[in-house]
Amino acid sequence: MSSIDMSTTAQMGRRQFLKLMHTGLVAVCTLPLPGLSTAAEGGAPPTPPNLLDTPNAPTTSASPKGSAPIPPGAGSLKAFRRTCTACQLCVSQCPSGVLRPAFLDNGIAGFMQPVLKYGIHHFCDYQCRKCIEICPTKALGTMSLAEKKVTRIGIAKLVIDECIVKKDNKACGACAEHCPTGALKMVPYKPGITKPEIVHKEACIGCGGCESICPVRKIAIYIDRVDIHEKAEKPKVVKQEKIEVEDFGF
Repeated sequence: MSSIDMSTTAQMGRRQFLKLMHTGLVAVCTLPLPGLSTAAEGGAPPTPPNLLDTPNAPTTSASPKGSAPIPPGAGSLKAFRRTCTACQLCVSQCPSGVLRPAFLDNGIAGFMQPVLKYGIHHFCDYQCRKCIEICPTKALGTMSLAEKKVTRIGIAKLVIDECIVKKDNKACGACAEHCPTGALKMVPYKPGITKPEIVHKEACIGCGGCESICPVRKIAIYIDRVDIHEKAEKPKVVKQEKIEVEDFGF
């Protein structure tokens, strides 16, 4: 069987699976929700759970985070949903392990397609285009490394009030140190302490280097997905002193 036949077969199988998923979700949505019938009959509505008493409950200070970005080269979420067969080849070969199969991160149409999930040591390597090279359907195009370096797949959002520099009066700087484009930089804050600041937003490509190393990742700094990939500005040469971070981030 040729690679084209295999790709077509995978796409057809995935479409059939999505149809089954859609049917199942519709069926679930028609089921009565517990407690609604009691309220309709005049009874007291169920007491909502107290999240503060629940272990690992989200705190109100947590910043909202958008859906996970799609890989560089995809162009747009709409095009990627149509061309990617969710074969998982890029996921299995990603050197940093940042690519993961999506559940419902990008809607049911994007089920099992690769997305970027940032974590400790999991970010899009600035010097890598492995996923683009090995994609069998060319869903990620053929862009060069130079083009990939100025392709924005997401945008960094800094919540300075949640940063340990401001919140705990503690020196850090890991995010700026790991920013390959100079979009993030440490600026004066207090005597002997600097704080991170997005000084060149147009150069941010959403690689996730900052989020992956932040000791309070996904809260103090996180990446928002860009549905249609954009061209970022070329990085400015920024001299950044090395920041020593102990007991967290690495």
